[in-house]
Amino acid sequence: LPDDSGNQAYVTGNGGGSSGNDDVDDGTTELISPVFDLSGYQDPVIYYSSWFFNGGGGGDDPDDTLTIELSNGISTVTLKEVNVVQNNWLRDTFIVSDFIVPTEGMQITFRVGDYGQGHIVEAAIDGFSVVELSSVNTGPQYTSALAELSVFPNPVGEQATIRYDVGAGPNGAVVFEIVDLTGRILQRIPLNKANGEFQLNFNMASGLYFGSLKKSGVDVKTVRIVK
Repeated sequence: LPDDSGNQAYVTGNGGGSSGNDDVDDGTTELISPVFDLSGYQDPVIYYSSWFFNGGGGGDDPDDTLTIELSNGISTVTLKEVNVVQNNWLRDTFIVSDFIVPTEGMQITFRVGDYGQGHIVEAAIDGFSVVELSSVNTGPQYTSALAELSVFPNPVGEQATIRYDVGAGPNGAVVFEIVDLTGRILQRIPLNKANGEFQLNFNMASGLYFGSLKKSGVDVKTVRIVK
């Protein structure tokens, strides 16, 4: 991954030779994390990147999966099941409390299965991390009872409508920013008035983002955006 700290990932098979020499065959393989503690987080967010390929099988439709499960030591939920070819890296983002109660006994499992016909099945996982949801928005803020920011539809598709009003507060330049969970600014759109509506091309990968309305470099309003 271009933003990775190293050059390695967890891969189901990497033995070389032909594509069918070292893939998952006749069952499942699992990558299970150590137990990790999320009881001290206010609103933990898990994100990781995944890669999945499923093909071959003598012309039969591929029927294999990459399943991601999360356990809190009491119950287990499925975060995602991939059953289509995802022959590139995609980042997934999950707010833990949307699925399960965060506890001190968390564990995540990535399971790749080869079922039925003998298809070629490979998967990889990289860039796993847990962050505090609020950690993205650590800059100075002022509050205004009149400030408004909405994104429609949400979850978004390829385009979204942004409606905004900065309300009361100091005079200054108004901008709208799209920020990812690491705090990286992906889009920055100057706005020429204090309120209005505009269309946004949202050509980012699936995941969780933040839309931030700013005046004079100060956060006025922030909303979650799901792709």
